[in-house]
Amino acid sequence: MKEIMVVTRITIGGQQYTAEELGEEKIKEIVRQRVEAAVESIGYERTQK
Repeated sequence: MKEIMVVTRITIGGQQYTAEELGEEKIKEIVRQRVEAAVESIGYERTQK
């Protein structure tokens, strides 16, 4: 049986990076910013930080 590997890639300025290339803290910050932007765009507001 062949193994399937899923690799998350994040695009920054047209360049794709893997989580390993950017580091855990950088990935967390990018994901946090993108989730907050998505939530704001649908009209929700953050009540706690």
